[in-house]
Amino acid sequence: MLKKISLISATNILFNLSVTTLNFVFGLYFFELTGSAFIFGTLTIIGPIVSLLLTPIMANIVDRINHKKILIYSQFFAAISLLTYEFFPVLIRSQKLLLTYLLMILIRICEELFSVTLKASVTQLTTKSNY
Repeated sequence: MLKKISLISATNILFNLSVTTLNFVFGLYFFELTGSAFIFGTLTIIGPIVSLLLTPIMANIVDRINHKKILIYSQFFAAISLLTYEFFPVLIRSQKLLLTYLLMILIRICEELFSVTLKASVTQLTTKSNY
């Protein structure tokens, strides 16, 4: 049981760290391209704003839908979003900044769903005598 909880915690930390790093790297990339600190700042602050605004909604979704489905779909949509952004540069060349904002919002929504679901699933992994 402790091993499962440790694995869940490590997964959650890794996913959150990856999304936060991606957010920061995109901010630096567009700062280098444009020289605009505003763009860097907005790309960096997207994550906390999305988390703040959507956490109550995410908690409601997690309470109503099967946790396994949420975990799988959130990872799937995050991967599809990243692959689409990476492998279809022709589609995004003219509106790269706008689509980067959209990508960061989608990735953060997926990360938030994943994180809230994992936290809610911990109680299902432990026996009642342990809490």
